[in-house]
This record gives sequence, C-alpha cells and structure tokens, in this order.
Amino acid sequence: MLQPQGYLYISVPALPVLWSQFDVDEAHQLRYTRSSLRSELVKAGFSVETIGYMFALTVLPLLLLRALPYRLGMRKSLSDSAGVAVQGGLLGRLASQIEQSLALRTPFGSSVLAVVRKSEVRTYT
Repeated sequence: MLQPQGYLYISVPALPVLWSQFDVDEAHQLRYTRSSLRSELVKAGFSVETIGYMFALTVLPLLLLRALPYRLGMRKSLSDSAGVAVQGGLLGRLASQIEQSLALRTPFGSSVLAVVRKSEVRTYT
C-alpha cells in the first residue's frame, strides 16, 4: 500500500537482449527497457518522477557470459556466488564509484530504476 504522496522505488532487470538462464532461474518474467517500464507504470496510474538505467559496466560481461551462451544452447547458469564472494579490491571500488557516477545517466544498463508517485485522482464536475 502506498501512502498518499508516497514514492515507490522500483528496480527491474533491463534490456531484453540480456535474457539468459539467470532470468529463468530467478523467475523473471521479462526484461524492460526504460520506455517499456515507463509505459507500464503510467498505464498502472503512476506519475514517473525519475527513470533510468543502472549498472552500465555489467552489460558487456552479462551479454558475453550469460546471454550469448544461453542463445547458443548452454542453459547452465554461470555461478554468481564466485563473483559475490570476491571483495573486488581496488578495481572493485573503482568500478563501484564509476557506476555510482553513471547511474541514471547512461543509455543502457542491466537494471532500470524508477521513482514514481501515484497519479492524482481528478474529479470532473
């Protein structure tokens, strides 16, 4: 339930070209583009305050390591646990800082983030 004048923050998988076994395993139904998510949110009665892509640096690795193998019939998902277990060190911190500075400013990313509000209900007399 969203309070009057409340905000809803929503993050969804982006870019249909990145569909892979990972999406199947995570029970994703689809991947959105910025415009398709905006359209769905407006249709559902929300006013979009902000919308944009996040995680631009992950698009190429996800395409090469997940989506392409999936399209070639390799259905076994690459384990995410190895990537999560690694701290990343200096390179990881640098990538994180770059991602933060690019968030919502790039024409692509592996997630779409939207900040929305309920559209005002108008009454006509």
